[in-house]
Amino acid sequence: MPIFSDLLNGKFRNSIRFECKHDIFNDQPFYSVTMAIPEDYCRRGSVTINEIIESFTREDMMEAMCLSCGGELKKCSIQTEFLRFPPVLILHIQRFRITDSRKLDTVLRYPLTGLRFRDSSGKVFDYDLIGACHHFGSMHGGHYIAEVKNRRSNKWLSCSDSSVNEINLESRKDCRGLLSSDSVCILFYELSA
Repeated sequence: MPIFSDLLNGKFRNSIRFECKHDIFNDQPFYSVTMAIPEDYCRRGSVTINEIIESFTREDMMEAMCLSCGGELKKCSIQTEFLRFPPVLILHIQRFRITDSRKLDTVLRYPLTGLRFRDSSGKVFDYDLIGACHHFGSMHGGHYIAEVKNRRSNKWLSCSDSSVNEINLESRKDCRGLLSSDSVCILFYELSA
């Protein structure tokens, strides 16, 4: 177990900052990060992984009860920020929406190399893709396919049940160097060397 925690363990902070200055901070370890596709991008039909991450970490304003002020409704901001990034980062994209029982087919655009993050101190972390999981079908059934990078040969493989085939992800990049998919639901990134 220590091997997995060393590879996958990151930490983020959920903050609620009240106008009355009774702030709440909750630091949480993570082994994967689950992020929703923002509704406006669902309507647009496509989104980049960076836009999903920006939405996940964006500061939002709202009103909430401040328990330190006797439960009074106060203006506050809520935000999630990354404190520590792991060597292997797993990003789970929520493709299934329970509220209306459907799978989101929004096209996700994501980099093969150079996915960049900054932690709360401003330190930069660059990641390269090492795997992706795709779901084909609906909320009620379907099939998963994995695309993985072979470390020995540096070649990409598509794994579907008993079949494993070599694929060329480089040829699937768009003019901005991004891959696109309406079926990808989990991305596996490794810290660049």
